[in-house]
Amino acid sequence: MKLYTFEEIRCTSRRRETREAFAKHWSAELGIPVRACDSIEAVVRGADIVVGGTTSSDIMTREEWLKPGSTFISLARRELDPAGWVRMDKVVVDSWEMNMRMPVFSAMVGSGLFRRDQLYAEIHEVVAGQKPGRTRDDERILIHTTGLVSQDVALAHHLFTRAKEERRGIWLPAARPPA
Repeated sequence: MKLYTFEEIRCTSRRRETREAFAKHWSAELGIPVRACDSIEAVVRGADIVVGGTTSSDIMTREEWLKPGSTFISLARRELDPAGWVRMDKVVVDSWEMNMRMPVFSAMVGSGLFRRDQLYAEIHEVVAGQKPGRTRDDERILIHTTGLVSQDVALAHHLFTRAKEERRGIWLPAARPPA
């Protein structure tokens, strides 16, 4: 099953050699161009889907870089400038309560940059059809997830099952083979 057909994927990282190696590997693996960019802005501008996954607490992306109709998926901390959250058409989080336990998120709320009444939905509301996802082609949507354990378990199971089906990966020495 495929959800999207990508014409190009862009990536970046701090070190040129790692981003170029990543791009080369995944271009060959996926059969589509994966382009290593020198900056986050070069990755983000013009992209339909942006996924941020950094361990840094620095702001990585500016809201004004996101084009109409784009989706920004933030997997951690301050990947999208907190001042830009209110200018997004929809903001979806995995759990308001879990996010409030995260210092960066709770500081953003505490400072008044973002309020609960500005939240469009929690992700389960969209998945369950209680609230629609994209309703206009030009909507800019922010999905900010701290990662609930249930999501981690579901994703890990999916990846493990796919890897077994495709005979990919290796058994780690501490792992026991399935009975």
